[in-house]
Order: sequence, then structure tokens, then C-alpha cells
Amino acid sequence: MNKKIESFTGLRFIMIMLIVIIHLDGIIQYLGEFGEIHHRIFSETYMMAVDFFFILSGFGMMYGNLLKIKDEELSIPSITDGLKYAINHIKKIYPTYIATILFGLIIVVVKELIANTVSIKFCIKQIIQLIINISLLQSATAMTFFTHAYNGAAWFLSSLFCIYLVSPFFIVLFRKISRSLKSDLLFMCLNIFLIIVLSGLFTIIENKCQQINGIPEINGLVYSSPYRRLFYVLLGMNIAMFFSRLKERIDISKRIATILEIIISLLAIVHYFILRIYIKNYSYCMIIDMVILILFFIIFAFDKGIISDLLGKPFMQTLGNMAMYIFLIHFVLIQHFYTMINEKWGWNFISVYVYSGIVLLVTFSISWILYKKPFMKRGEKYFN
Repeated sequence: MNKKIESFTGLRFIMIMLIVIIHLDGIIQYLGEFGEIHHRIFSETYMMAVDFFFILSGFGMMYGNLLKIKDEELSIPSITDGLKYAINHIKKIYPTYIATILFGLIIVVVKELIANTVSIKFCIKQIIQLIINISLLQSATAMTFFTHAYNGAAWFLSSLFCIYLVSPFFIVLFRKISRSLKSDLLFMCLNIFLIIVLSGLFTIIENKCQQINGIPEINGLVYSSPYRRLFYVLLGMNIAMFFSRLKERIDISKRIATILEIIISLLAIVHYFILRIYIKNYSYCMIIDMVILILFFIIFAFDKGIISDLLGKPFMQTLGNMAMYIFLIHFVLIQHFYTMINEKWGWNFISVYVYSGIVLLVTFSISWILYKKPFMKRGEKYFN
């Protein structure tokens, strides 16, 4: 098996840009009819991108483990092993993460000082939020009060960190109990089932909590908590095992790979950009989401078609490796300057385009600088 699947690296950039576009959607909607069209087109695509990264993380962890460790060398990991594993997987992005958190904290404090509303309560709140964010455990609280305190996009890294803590155990578990393509498919179906069930259960819990006075608002269970996102990562692990076994049995030509890549790409575009908007049953929607993504990963994992060739170009590889920086940096800019600009100028064609352009320019400039730093290694593990 090839050690690196370059098509996945290129796909990181495309998926990250879908997330950036939907985050800018909040201001683009002010552009009248154009804003409404933009919202209709991109309103559902961020779901594919977010799901993609969680599944990719699971795929990368299992795929890398299959390459490095033989079945007879597997051993049950300890709690300490899980902690070391989690730290190892986030340590390269952690300095950038902390920088965005501190930047957000400074902006929050400056705004409060300008408004002359600094109080003891405000200071205590910032201390608590900062401690939780530094620990990367904010997503485990399932409260946007913590996850969106300084960088609203940081919930993703937090959720992944929590999942990394238990990932070594699941890697060993799956490798020990799964011995065939059929068992891999069975575990995929089980993960999809649990994703749907937990979505419904957590939605009920969130609604119940909102109706109880004095209870903190639990509003991140469904979307951002590691308790549900864990099963997307496990799905990625199952896909990696399935693909590894499949590749040992069959090999596809470049022509077949190209046809399959085009078909699954068109299916994904039609589903996420058109059909998903009109599917009213959320459970059906998630099942289709997962099936498309499973096929998407298996097909592109062969890394052989023309689309894979384009994704594997050095330019796309560079952008893909910058994705983690783009992800953390872009949202902190949007989050903390949105209100300020809205109050001073309001949103019109000029302010929307100028603001969006500045956000993208600053994001890509900083991301490029961080990526080119000598102490930063290419091919980070964060999105693998």
C-alpha cells in the first residue's frame, strides 16, 4: 500500500474552502437576491466538509496503524497511551490554536474596555473559558458558551482531541474483532445507525434542557460534541480497514478509477448542492450522506484517476497541507470583527466584498507563513 494518499490531501483544501464559504455566508446573505441564491447553494455543503474531516481522521489513524503495526504486534493500550496519542496528534497545531484563542481573548477584553463594562463577573467568566479552551476539553461540555468563546471553529480540534484519547483502544479493538470485508461493512452500518440514533436522542436532550430554567444551555451535543462525532471517526477507521482488504484483492485501472471518481463526484455535487435541500427526513438525509462519503473515500483512496492526478499536483498538495491553518485562522477573524463592521458601516456590496477579501487575504497569508516555517513539518497529522 502507498504510504500517502495524495488525493485526500488535495481534497482537504476543497473541503476547507466549503467551510470558509459557508462561514462567510452570514454576511453574503445581506446582498439581496444574490445572497439568497448563495445561501441556497451552499447551505448544506458544509455538512459534507465537516463529516469528511472527521471520517478522514479515522481513516488516517487506522490506515497508518495498518501500515506500521502487524496483527501479532498489537497490544491493549493504557490510559496513558491514549493521552500520549492525543497529545502527539495535536502538538503541531496546538501553538497556532493557542495563538487564535489568545487573539480572541484580547479582542473580547478590548471590546469590553472600550464599552467600559469590565466587571469581576466578566473576568471570572474569561478565566473559566480560557482554562477550558486551553485544555481542549470545551467540546466535551457540549456548550457553545465554551466552544465559541474565542474561536468558534476550535470546537473541531477540541472534539478530535477528546476522540484521540480513546482512539488507540478502538484501533486495536477493530483490528482484533474485524477479520473480513463483511465484518467491516457490518461495523460501517452499525456506526451509521448509532450516528442517526444519537442525533435524535441528543436533539431531544438539547430541547429538554432549553425548557428548564437554571440549567446551562446544552446546545452542542448533536453537532460538535465528541460523544456523537466519535462514530464518524470510527466509520473512517472501518472504511480504512475495508479499503486495505479490498485493495489486496482487486486493482483498478486508471480508466476505471477516473470513471468512478467522476461518478461519485457528480453524485456528491447533486446531493449536497441540490437534493439535500429538499429531503425533509433528516435520518434519510444522513444515511445518504454516509453512503456517498463511504464510496467517496473508497474510490479516491485508490488515488489513480484523473481527478486524483489533479488533486495530487504540488500546488494542491501545498494548499491541502495549509488547510489546518486556514481552518483555525479564518473563523477567528470573522467572529470578532463581524459585529464591529456591522455597527460602523453596515453590510452592502462594498463592505461585504472588501471584508471577505481581507479575511481571505489575511487567512492565506498567515497560513502560508506558518506552513513555510522551518519548524513546521509538511504533511501534518491534524487532518490525517
